[in-house]
Formats: sequence, structure tokens, C-alpha cells
Amino acid sequence: MLEVVASLQALLGFPDSQVVHVAERLGHDHRYAVDDTKLRRALGWRPSTSLAAGLTQTVRALQH
Repeated sequence: MLEVVASLQALLGFPDSQVVHVAERLGHDHRYAVDDTKLRRALGWRPSTSLAAGLTQTVRALQH
């Protein structure tokens, strides 16, 4: 998740000081992950856009 935050921060030009770390919430999942292995095997699916390219495209679209 921090990698996504860092990528968005760089794309938007936000300084490190604008990222605020907060304490964990009770019951908060420690990891959010999607495993696309079954989808790849069963359907031969592959992402058409990398995460970095997708974030860049999304930020640019929202800025216009």
C-alpha cells in the first residue's frame, strides 16, 4: 500500500509531509491482496496495463 501512496504522491507532486501515518484500527486487516492466479490459469488472463501506467492514466484523466 505504501508503494501506491508513494506513486500517487510523486504523480501529484505532494511532499512527504502530507502523508500521515495513523495507528492500526482494531480488527483492521493487515494485508489486502488480490490473487489472480486462478483467473490467469483458467482464462489465460493477463493485465493489459501495469499498475504504474494505470495510476498515471487515472491521475492525468482526473486532472483534466
